[in-house]
Amino acid sequence: MLPLYYVSFAVHGDAFALKRLFVDRYVVAASAIAARTSATDVVVSVLQSGSLRLYADRSTVRYDLVPPEWLDQW
Repeated sequence: MLPLYYVSFAVHGDAFALKRLFVDRYVVAASAIAARTSATDVVVSVLQSGSLRLYADRSTVRYDLVPPEWLDQW
């Protein structure tokens, strides 16, 4: 009886709707970037670089992959 209660509690508490929450966050962020930038802009990011390329169709540069000595050259 107790396992059925736990499953019911999880279903009513949206425990199985987590995927929807994560997808929405990335789509909303990409939509905001797409609205504020032109198609030729390059976005510097870390976490959402892939979703910006996919959903906003923007070029991205991952800040954590740029060598620190390269930044001083410019």
